[in-house]
Amino acid sequence: MCDAAGRVLLARRPADKTLAGYLEFPGGKLERNETPVHALARELAEEVGVVVDVADLEPLIRFEHTYPESTVRLHAYTTSRWQGEPVGAEGQALGWHDRASLPGLPLLPANRPLLNALALPPLLRVTPLLTLESLPGFAHILERAITAGEPGGFVIRVDDEAALAQLQAHLAPVLAGAECPLLINPGEASDLPEGFSGLHLPTRAMLELGRRPAGPGLIGASVHDPEEARRARELGLDYVIVGNVRPTPSHPDRPPLGWMRFEEIALAAGLPAYAIGGVGPVDLPLARSHWGQGVAGIRAFWPETA
Repeated sequence: MCDAAGRVLLARRPADKTLAGYLEFPGGKLERNETPVHALARELAEEVGVVVDVADLEPLIRFEHTYPESTVRLHAYTTSRWQGEPVGAEGQALGWHDRASLPGLPLLPANRPLLNALALPPLLRVTPLLTLESLPGFAHILERAITAGEPGGFVIRVDDEAALAQLQAHLAPVLAGAECPLLINPGEASDLPEGFSGLHLPTRAMLELGRRPAGPGLIGASVHDPEEARRARELGLDYVIVGNVRPTPSHPDRPPLGWMRFEEIALAAGLPAYAIGGVGPVDLPLARSHWGQGVAGIRAFWPETA
């Protein structure tokens, strides 16, 4: 549940429950012959005393978490529409929390993928590969896009260290003030360059890792099948980009995944998953209906470079 200010409702587990004192998102277990949305609507009524129309529950992320005694599959939804005033109907304390504060709170261990899903944007603008030759013509386009304040983040692909240095020099005035995620894809696992929010890794670079790279910032990767997606989860990455969902000129010989295969890969990752390949902002509702975080693209966002 999210209020008009974007804050998230959390409940504190009472003393008579396991993991007492931890904060959790309202919800609970499915009953026999119950769908996830109907179970959540029932639990919200029972736990916090509000009435929610299942049509107002939007899929956020679906993932599995293994506790010492069992493995659970979680279906997380968001909503900003309900009837009634939330109260701790079972004696639990409730509170509204800014999303930026969530990582520092004592949340249940299963909630990390959910926190990433709440924090990451629905759109990722992936740049064409930037080289020393192409960078001068594209740098101003990129700078305008970053400063425009439109929803979404960026995955910036660079060719080599010299191109990266030139990019940093050009963007220095806007990097510090950027409010959107600025992810750099240098083609290999590396230290996070100054001014950027995180690293995006090609599939090959991710598969060569023995563990999650140390250091600050988000880390994501491109994946194409459930096995690669599971590897991203094992490494503790923060998100994946899954493709290609539809036919795309950049990979004419690669059969498209389709939306059902995308959903299968997103579940295998258990991480926020972006659809890429023949998709654009218009496909965001479709991606969300298949448990995607959103969509990523190149041509859809940079028509001047197509």
